[in-house]
Amino acid sequence: MEEQQNTESTATEQQKAAEEAIKAAQEAAAAKKAAREAKSDKVEGLWDCPYCGQKGIGGLTKHCPGCGHPQDNNTKFYLATEKKHLTEEQAENYGKGEDWDCPFCGSMNRYDATTCKNCGAPRDQAESTYFTRKQEESGTQPVTTAAPVSKGPNKKVLIAVGAALLALIAILLVIFLPRKSKSTVTAAQWQRVIYVDQLTNVQESDWTVPSGATVYDEQIEVSGYVQVLDHYEDVEVQRSREVIVGYDEVEPDYKDNGDGTFTEIENTPAPIYDTEYYTETEQQPVYRTDPVLATKYYYTIDRWIYERSVETSGNDTTPVWGEVSLASDEMESGREGVYVLTFSTEKGKTVSVQVPESLFTSYQIGDTASLTTSGGTVTAIDGVAVR
Repeated sequence: MEEQQNTESTATEQQKAAEEAIKAAQEAAAAKKAAREAKSDKVEGLWDCPYCGQKGIGGLTKHCPGCGHPQDNNTKFYLATEKKHLTEEQAENYGKGEDWDCPFCGSMNRYDATTCKNCGAPRDQAESTYFTRKQEESGTQPVTTAAPVSKGPNKKVLIAVGAALLALIAILLVIFLPRKSKSTVTAAQWQRVIYVDQLTNVQESDWTVPSGATVYDEQIEVSGYVQVLDHYEDVEVQRSREVIVGYDEVEPDYKDNGDGTFTEIENTPAPIYDTEYYTETEQQPVYRTDPVLATKYYYTIDRWIYERSVETSGNDTTPVWGEVSLASDEMESGREGVYVLTFSTEKGKTVSVQVPESLFTSYQIGDTASLTTSGGTVTAIDGVAVR
């Protein structure tokens, strides 16, 4: 009885182990199938047969289905409009190296092939690969774009502009080019003034007392105002910020692997921003205006104040100052003189010129002088500048 039970227990364990083995095999097969069917980042390229003209042949198809000619050193891979992704299982054999060209028959061979699949020539004699051939065909010199040749402005326009400029220059030369003319002094006018101040005791006020003043009163007054922080208050402030509201899909890039496939390179989606407005409460300072008090002084002080002037004038070229009698509390505060010569030019034009005293007294009525004019203004008399 005991022997029968042991036999049944052993059979049950064996059946359980068999079931587990079958399940593991099924899971492994499913995983292998999923791996075969999973989409990779490898994309099959296309090529055109240069011999029979068939186009759009799959890059994994190494011989033209139309004429049987193999991929050779004339083959160029390109992307299809509708991309065909390789499965993960297929992708394991691609993207690991570029094809190489047989130096004898020109056929293309996988990166890991040691001999040509078409003629059997060893790879160690091959000098050209898919990418080196493409580089040689495109050239290594940078493309230089010639600068566009400017047609330049219209010649008629240039001539017209040049003529206008020459006319403007001629006008300016006529106006501003210094010209000399012989003239005669026909009149002279002069006026002289002597200013007299008197020492006067006056009342003033200020925040400080000047030297020599006598204070007769002082008061506490407002000398100004100052802004003082009083308190803070809550204020709602509208602000804005840029937030991401979505993403723009960006087409991937593709890298030619040189073996009939391309590797898809995903690009980071471009974020789409929008302006979001929100309010937040912040504390803002509130100021008050406080007066600044100071002592203001009221005082008397002696000041020189304008009292009178002594004037003289004449129509000759011998100006004189008036006589000034000063009291003990008076003084001269300044003297001024204005001197004008009037000329008659050779063309009969009358010109009056204010001149320095030294030049004024060097002429008499009836004297001749050379006037230099520029822009209609007398700038010099007998070479002496008057402006």
